[in-house]
Amino acid sequence: MNKSALFNKRVITSASAILICAIILGVVYSSISKQTNRTNVIQKLHEEVNQKAIMMEGYLKPEIALATKLVSSPTVIDFFKDPSNKENRRRAMREFQSFNDAFSSHMIFWANDIDKEFWNGMKYSYQINPDNSADYWYKMTLYETEVYNFNINYNAELDKTCLWLNGVVRNEKGNPIGMAGTGIELDNFIGQCYETLDPAINMYFFNS
Repeated sequence: MNKSALFNKRVITSASAILICAIILGVVYSSISKQTNRTNVIQKLHEEVNQKAIMMEGYLKPEIALATKLVSSPTVIDFFKDPSNKENRRRAMREFQSFNDAFSSHMIFWANDIDKEFWNGMKYSYQINPDNSADYWYKMTLYETEVYNFNINYNAELDKTCLWLNGVVRNEKGNPIGMAGTGIELDNFIGQCYETLDPAINMYFFNS
């Protein structure tokens, strides 16, 4: 092989090696860029979720505190232990009205485990049937909840999306004797979430 051919071969070999390196570097860079972009997106979404969680916690904290006081009220407990007692009922109604006025949505509901009358907005609504699948939340609240639980749904009668805060009322022995709570309007909260949301992100709300 003459010097010219050997030189050309070395040039081709070197060029091929450089080309291969360039391709490898390109693939690695592309992979790193994609990974970096993915990491940035995940981090951004994580930050957004944390911000919304903090917003919701701040939004709900006063309502949770009120609901906790409601279900631990001695007046409410006495009434739930003996709802047929007129004096217990009279005192409880005054107590319910004060909590109704204090809740941000001015909504209150309750039901005791003796007569199972469901009262909503200071008015009798209907008789709860714990064995009816539509009233699943009643047993869930009394027997599967430590202090309170949440349930998000749309109320057609009120034309509002609410986060229902259900609290357990217990007697002195810690046994569940009923439930009470409030409906927290989420329309304003959801609106605030979308106002502060990055335009590149779509947000959806799901209940359990």
